[in-house]
Amino acid sequence: MSVKNFSDQFNWQEELNIWQLKDFAGLPYSDGEKSEQYLRQVLTSASDLSSSSSELAGKIIDWPSCYHLSPNRPVLLKPFAWQKNWEVLELGGGCGALTRFLGENCKKVDMVEGNPTRAALAALRCRDLKTVDIYAAPFNQLDYADRRYDVVTLIGVLEYAHQFNGAETPQSYYLSLARKLLKKDGVLVVAIENKFGLKYFSGCSEDHTARLFSGIEGYPPDPGKQPVTFGLPELKRLLRDWGFKNQEIYFPYPDYKLPSLIVREAALLNPAQNYGELVCHQGYLDYLRKRSYYFSDRLASYELGKDQALGFFAPSFLLFASQGSGARRFTASWEAKLYSLGRAPQYQCLTTFESSGAVKKAFLHDVDQRLRRISSPKHSNWIAGQTLYLLMARALSGQADPSLFYHYLAIWKDYLSKKRVPAGVQTSGSSKSGIYLSVDALDSVPWNIALTDKDELKEYDFEWTMPAPIPLEWVIYRGLYFFIKDHLGLKGVLDFKNIFKVESDRDLIKLLSGKMGVGLEDSDVEYCQGLENNFQLQVAGRA
Repeated sequence: MSVKNFSDQFNWQEELNIWQLKDFAGLPYSDGEKSEQYLRQVLTSASDLSSSSSELAGKIIDWPSCYHLSPNRPVLLKPFAWQKNWEVLELGGGCGALTRFLGENCKKVDMVEGNPTRAALAALRCRDLKTVDIYAAPFNQLDYADRRYDVVTLIGVLEYAHQFNGAETPQSYYLSLARKLLKKDGVLVVAIENKFGLKYFSGCSEDHTARLFSGIEGYPPDPGKQPVTFGLPELKRLLRDWGFKNQEIYFPYPDYKLPSLIVREAALLNPAQNYGELVCHQGYLDYLRKRSYYFSDRLASYELGKDQALGFFAPSFLLFASQGSGARRFTASWEAKLYSLGRAPQYQCLTTFESSGAVKKAFLHDVDQRLRRISSPKHSNWIAGQTLYLLMARALSGQADPSLFYHYLAIWKDYLSKKRVPAGVQTSGSSKSGIYLSVDALDSVPWNIALTDKDELKEYDFEWTMPAPIPLEWVIYRGLYFFIKDHLGLKGVLDFKNIFKVESDRDLIKLLSGKMGVGLEDSDVEYCQGLENNFQLQVAGRA
């Protein structure tokens, strides 16, 4: 946007570093004064404002601060090749998390935000970037003159059109505006929740209305006064109706707000690789209340993947759309990308899933290799089959008899026995059983071991390597602990207390380890928990 073309519309707010539309008080959209004051304090004092800032991530204290400060926000856009000569218009940029990323990677970013307070926070986040200008104004009151952009974004915006746009067909107004402002081969970027997301069937409340089944039922009783999302076919048609005939579609997990995983549409339609196995480990989040479970959406994800139906039930969508061929610039050569960011920078990792079946790992930051004392990621190949994790969950789902579950525990124990190291070697920690496993056995847990279609066990996702062989008990503990933790909420679907007749998670770990011939007692559980805590502190860079 060129201010000189409509400078009479705006006042320059020197203290806020934004352009504000004259006589504009702002739209009533806010996280609350307390949250915004906290964010202002954090951004004002921060020395690292970058889109991948670990400093800002360390200031997360609640959901609003997580949304604005998490390094997972820009994962939505990171996998794609953003051109340094592009000019971008970001409509509804909020507090600047994605504005920051775009400003780091593109020639020029004009961000329009309807709330002046949030616009000022975005300006704080981008204060060292000369590529970014922030405008506090409603989209429909601007005179864009002859400005045209390579990219226009509607990320988390289209669903609010009913609330903040008085047009008879508000979504259509936003799309017509975007079409007008794009260059001939320009690209519209849309990210939005899916009203038919699997999580809304399995027990999560709708992200905007906080009601169960709200979107599934068509947003009764008055869709004109609340956010409205779409299913995938409806969204595709809406874009096509406004001339955006070329579309590249991706699915962010757990959703577009805080993604770790980006999967392209073609991957979910590939019968040779069931990405339901990968998707189910991302979880499905309810941001507004403690969620319910009516069935295991992890198991359902795998089944939907088998029938190439995951896309229809994805939690949200990311679309690159164009009138011409521009969207092809966002056609990926990969199937999926998984970002592991909840770690110290030296351990942050990108896993790329390729159409050939190759699975490649790479560190995200260049640091001294000596800082990576316990990490040595290895490439692998896609394994057709089900992990022991899913087989164990299915063995318990809706069952009162755990005998099949015990069978899979025995298979796991037998697999671990093959990683035993000879007696007499230098080891790490003490072992009640006297059994130590190879230095890479920390990854030999149920979610990394697949039972193939040929009834063979194969391991993948090798990442951690300890300095010395590790106690068998630790691996068994961490496999059981995280399996139980992942399924604690599924009461009535997978109720550990009723199935195993135990009162606590610790009692369950003791019982199940006993079934595996190890028999952890209270002191053993505490010891293994200490080993795991120390490991997690190392991964987080706090040890």
